Amino acid sequence: MNKTKNMNESSFLKLFFAVVSACFIVAAFIMPDRATAFSGLVKILTGTCKVSTNYFALGGVSATFLNMGLVCLAMTLLFHFTKTTVNNVSTLAFLLTLGFCSWGIHIVNMWFVVLGVVVGNLIKKEKPMANVNAMLFSTGLAPLITDLMV
Repeated sequence: MNKTKNMNESSFLKLFFAVVSACFIVAAFIMPDRATAFSGLVKILTGTCKVSTNYFALGGVSATFLNMGLVCLAMTLLFHFTKTTVNNVSTLAFLLTLGFCSWGIHIVNMWFVVLGVVVGNLIKKEKPMANVNAMLFSTGLAPLITDLMV
């Protein structure tokens, strides 16, 4: 407990993000429909990505929680490996993206938008992974991009 009291804000929030990720992944495997977690995740990944698509209805509770946990883990790793200082804006980006993971964003379609921000940074001659918050806020466009591709 004393270790968390001595942590700076950024480290504490990264730990919080990791705990949220772990909670969703664990929850996916303790739900009553846990046997369909992976088949439901495949339905989510291959289904339509319209914002009106309810992933709980499409793939089931455990598959949606697994999707949410995987996306949260990916976001946490983005913050960790880019050594981004996490603050209140990062928390907003994280939680907003987490909310969209139950309808519209999944572990595959979010990477096209992330890559778009990386390309934009390269064009502006900035560090490629400099704007992780912008990457997470931009994932709100992931369903539109996926529907346009399909």
